[in-house]
Amino acid sequence: MEANPLLTRALPAFGTAVLMELVNRAGALPVRNFQASQWDEASLVSGETLSERFVKGRGGCFGCRVRCTGWLGSERGRWRHLSTRACGPWALIVVSQIWTSLSKPTVFVASTAWTRSPPERQLRAPWSCRSTVPGRTITFGDGPRLLDLLGQMGRVEGFGAELARGSARLAEEWGHPDVAMHVKRLELPAYDPRGMAGQGLGYATSNRGACHLRGNMLGPEILGVPKLVDRFATKGKSGLLINLQHVAALFDSVGLCKFMGFGFGEEVVGRLLEAMLGEEIRSQDALQIGERVWNLERLWNLAAGFTRADDTLPSRLLQEPVAHGPAAGRVVELAPMLDEYYRARGWDGDGCPSVDKVDSLGLSEIAGKRPPGPGAWARARAA
Repeated sequence: MEANPLLTRALPAFGTAVLMELVNRAGALPVRNFQASQWDEASLVSGETLSERFVKGRGGCFGCRVRCTGWLGSERGRWRHLSTRACGPWALIVVSQIWTSLSKPTVFVASTAWTRSPPERQLRAPWSCRSTVPGRTITFGDGPRLLDLLGQMGRVEGFGAELARGSARLAEEWGHPDVAMHVKRLELPAYDPRGMAGQGLGYATSNRGACHLRGNMLGPEILGVPKLVDRFATKGKSGLLINLQHVAALFDSVGLCKFMGFGFGEEVVGRLLEAMLGEEIRSQDALQIGERVWNLERLWNLAAGFTRADDTLPSRLLQEPVAHGPAAGRVVELAPMLDEYYRARGWDGDGCPSVDKVDSLGLSEIAGKRPPGPGAWARARAA
């Protein structure tokens, strides 16, 4: 860990907000519900600015040497700094207090609130963000209104009760499902895949929906860890992503923070498991643990009725090019990446693990005992 500057200097000094300007310069920062991918005022909520003006101390998980959590000072005490890439600058401090008190995930809150807030361009006629129904109006930049709605969401009352159900349900009920930026009904985190193609593939294939913690391409596409790759390229990303997904599942299984992945990988985890279990666990053995987890989750999803159609991205990212910045003119070319990904995993064209793949991972007995469902894998195995 001490050999990695991100773990010893950047994160302890600035927290996760240290990535704000870096991601913004790459043209991968979601702006106004993914209508743009670069923001001229990103420096207002960068890790450097927040540390200089607001952070009064640092905290972290029990026993952690990184301590990436910043405590934001106020006259009424200190508030945990959860996320800066989820809302505008001037309301950030108050929003952090509300999020902390309500224990709401920041990505969910921000994505849901702003699903209702874009200008007319985002919403298709005849629906408008300026609803005629009292209490259901919100626009970008309206900080007081945002704070009011956050309170309503936490108390599950008024329009906040509708917002609290999540962006996907809200957009569907209002007749415009395309404005909700989600995969498998989980809101997208703070990276625009039009500026990071591999990240888009990761969002689409994550078993729990859009999630950068189930295989984050930030390392190879932005930070150059373990190596820097062309972030706009669509070919050759599957191998990198699959390895990251397996490592992520491994880290989750043993209870390790994902930040530790910048300092070490499956070899060190294997040695830790050896010390605990008293048996030899090589790097490939450790990676196979992650692969077994990933395929078991996939089998569960297939049994529950998920198909290739669910391994997708919001239509905005697939069809609407970015207008300005480094990612200008780009959309996510997902289909060829998905085909390559399935082949690399040993799955068929519908995203179903082959019988040989299931057998090789020792999952046959478990797969055979799972509850029957409408999944394609169940039909293929029966045939």
